[in-house]
Amino acid sequence: MIYCASPGSFAVLDHVAWLASECHRKNIFCALVCTNMWAGRNREDIVNEFCRLLNTVHPDIQRKKEDNIIYYNRVALVAMVNSKEYVDKGFGVTKPPAGIEELIFGIAKCLDRDHMFAWFRTVSQNPS
Repeated sequence: MIYCASPGSFAVLDHVAWLASECHRKNIFCALVCTNMWAGRNREDIVNEFCRLLNTVHPDIQRKKEDNIIYYNRVALVAMVNSKEYVDKGFGVTKPPAGIEELIFGIAKCLDRDHMFAWFRTVSQNPS
């Protein structure tokens, strides 16, 4: 399960918490992703809220950060991505796409062998 929220979105955190709990209960991998990471100052708030939720769902798991992905063993992760170039003409800021490859490989690292191959097959059939 991949759940995405961008800075400025109005995700109902109780619903996200319920969804993450259900994923855990049913042994479904859970990726919580902050999208449009350059578009707002509160992107760290989204990541912190996602981590707080997963800390509640998985209180016994020590999280680990690697390649800008926060892993909760092989059951969940939190990531920030920007899938296309970000341009703010008013401030003269341009940021390249970022985090997509890390997210794809981060998810793959968490899956068992059969699911990992299925994941890579799915990703390879949808390069956009």
